Amino acid sequence: MALGFAWTAAVTAAELVAPVYPGAVHAPEYDTGRFEAWLSKDAPERVSAWYRQALRKAPVEAAGKHDWFVVLTQQEVGRILQASGGHWTEAVEAGVDVRRHPLATHGADVERTRRQVTPCRSDHFLVLRDLVNRGKGSQEEFDRLCGAYAWIEHAYYRLHDPGGLRQPMDQYLLAQARQRLTGGAGQSAMDAEALGRRMQELAQQGRLEEAARLAQQFQGAHGASAELPADAWEQWVAHLKRVADNAYRTMIRIHKHPSRWTDRPVGEAR
Repeated sequence: MALGFAWTAAVTAAELVAPVYPGAVHAPEYDTGRFEAWLSKDAPERVSAWYRQALRKAPVEAAGKHDWFVVLTQQEVGRILQASGGHWTEAVEAGVDVRRHPLATHGADVERTRRQVTPCRSDHFLVLRDLVNRGKGSQEEFDRLCGAYAWIEHAYYRLHDPGGLRQPMDQYLLAQARQRLTGGAGQSAMDAEALGRRMQELAQQGRLEEAARLAQQFQGAHGASAELPADAWEQWVAHLKRVADNAYRTMIRIHKHPSRWTDRPVGEAR
């Protein structure tokens, strides 16, 4: 997406220092006194390419854990801060930070991180792995789902905040999916108990043929209570889809205009 103008450092105090990537979602729970945080479904490479065009410059730090685009130099930031009052001597730049991978901790280790982390080993895939091991799902189908959804393990998520927990949305959805599976297993157990009691009643009444038929049902229900629900595979595929719908591939942190900075700690890292 090309812009018809060059974004310059001539920004007003009411603005961010760079435009927001089209379609990005504001995630204020990640904001700081200096940055606003935005999340995008698009891959970081695409987001970074857009900023190359929008800002007409390359990132200073590229292809590492983030792409850092300088919009205001240290000298420009210093002049703005001095003009806005205070006595702040820290030398910093202002710009756009395109975050590439939440697990990467060093400047050039994104690809190394991806190689070292075995895909589809998180809790999001545990139920499906278990079903394959039990012979209730195919390895071929698991591999297909892994190829389609492995990226959710290293995505960014909004924070869900029921009761102030500030829980990443994928973990909230995981807890909900587990609860649905557990609820199904609990119902199977109750059904098995009811059948068992009815079978005993029929036997005491001498209705042995009916008791025998119920005994067959009891065995099936009792087995189900110790297993995952019959539709566990379908339930968990639906869970992966829900997580993907709430996952973002890229975080974009955009500096507020320096005159709007509300925190001024020394030595804040980009």
